[in-house]
Amino acid sequence: MAIDINPTAEASYARTLMSRGCPKALAIQVANILAHTPDTARLSAYEERLVKQAYSHTADCA
Repeated sequence: MAIDINPTAEASYARTLMSRGCPKALAIQVANILAHTPDTARLSAYEERLVKQAYSHTADCA
């Protein structure tokens, strides 16, 4: 396994979500959204649903 010593924000978000039980495909999609939308108030309704869905997988681990 390769270790990225300087991970991107997107990679970091995805890794964190997956480590908390979020499915890989959803984690990658949400990580992309979060990394490229610094103001979460500007998320579309669809993007907001995806983020909530991803974090719902992590609720049991929190």
